[in-house]
Amino acid sequence: MYNPEYVGINSRNFNSMKIEKERALQLLKKLKRKAWNIDPEFKRNLNRIQEIFGLTKEEKIFLAFITLMEVVRCFKYLIDSFGPVTMADCVEKLSLILDVKKEKLNKIISYNSILFKTGLISFNNGNSISRKFIILPEFVTELFLPHKNPEEIFLF
Repeated sequence: MYNPEYVGINSRNFNSMKIEKERALQLLKKLKRKAWNIDPEFKRNLNRIQEIFGLTKEEKIFLAFITLMEVVRCFKYLIDSFGPVTMADCVEKLSLILDVKKEKLNKIISYNSILFKTGLISFNNGNSISRKFIILPEFVTELFLPHKNPEEIFLF
């Protein structure tokens, strides 16, 4: 949906470029800062979901991050440039990218968290960060559409 230029990568060189881990981290942090401006409906719907489920700021940021991995063309490439990771490695990298303390992030990605209990996000056994979490494509689509009532976000 969104091109590599969104985070400052020239799309002509995108497919052939190799990104160093430090540069990937910088680009991912930049993307995180820009995430709220990617689409006005996305921002509004994230705020609605936060209100409906009582999400913390950090849970909303994590939900946005997982969503962006599905819609920003280069995002998975950047996140996967870290290579195979354990869940502990994943938490460490996400903590840096999202500016969320590891302890808080561990709570956010636990089976008892709101995001996972509600099914908004689920776990996967993938070995890369982008494959550790699953979000339904229909839900991702709804996050970018206008809705008169917040409940409509979940009618897919």
